[in-house]
Amino acid sequence: MAKTYPSKGSKRKWSALSDEDHIHTSKLIRSFAEIEDRLTLLITLLSGTSEVRATTLMGKANISTKFRIAEELARITPKADALSKLAMVKNAGWTEILNRRNVLAHGSYVGTGESGHHHFFTNNAVFLEDGSKANEVHGIRPESIKEASDWADQMVQWMDQNLNVQALRETRLQQETLPHPKARHSRRKPKDAALPPQPSEE
Repeated sequence: MAKTYPSKGSKRKWSALSDEDHIHTSKLIRSFAEIEDRLTLLITLLSGTSEVRATTLMGKANISTKFRIAEELARITPKADALSKLAMVKNAGWTEILNRRNVLAHGSYVGTGESGHHHFFTNNAVFLEDGSKANEVHGIRPESIKEASDWADQMVQWMDQNLNVQALRETRLQQETLPHPKARHSRRKPKDAALPPQPSEE
């Protein structure tokens, strides 16, 4: 369902999100973490480098930036069909579902509107007719949370089947988890802290 902008305001009442809402929100967020991982692996594959080098170059790029990087690499990679596959993802509702995920993950729930939509207070600012600015409140139908969760879950499976990243993922899954470098410091016995000089009594 495309994003719409209401022409009238709405009163709202407080009613807690249901357990089902929380479950589907959690599944949606987890699935997008897996989607982002598939994009990282696709960038690794298309760039012909290691995963460590790819993640180092990307730094803390968000999922939208990774999607654009994957598109650009696919565009300049001979014989790669990834560009058409990414276009299929985008045309399947990528932007709408990602926006819904972001609202649910980062917005503050403030109640339910008269239409039954859940309202989330966000950091997105909009200009009002009088020139002032206000934070945008997004309304989400309760049933659309499950729809987004199902979409994301199916997209993870689709990416595994169509982006040719499963071999990289399998290699990672077979690797042993090594001790963290900081662990050796935590095993050291802490030194007794020196007490500050005490004033002498006269």
